[in-house]
Amino acid sequence: MRFRPEDDPHPGSPVEWTDNWLSNFFAWGSKTFTPSWCQSKDHWSSRITQYVFTDCPCCLFFRGLIIGGLLVLPFWIIVIVVLLSLW
Repeated sequence: MRFRPEDDPHPGSPVEWTDNWLSNFFAWGSKTFTPSWCQSKDHWSSRITQYVFTDCPCCLFFRGLIIGGLLVLPFWIIVIVVLLSLW
């Protein structure tokens, strides 16, 4: 199954899509589990991506690490507090 766009959404500019198993997996997951998120530019997920999007792969990778770390930090703090309270 391929999720590569059939037509160029931005004629004259390069298509920002790498057709490989990982990008197809993520496209399938977003279409399957969150189909309404990408349908509107007014959705919160679309508005947030406008702030963090970049053409530089290194910048995008490190932004993902930092944002992912910040989102996971509260979970680990709760786990550590619970484990320390049980000890």
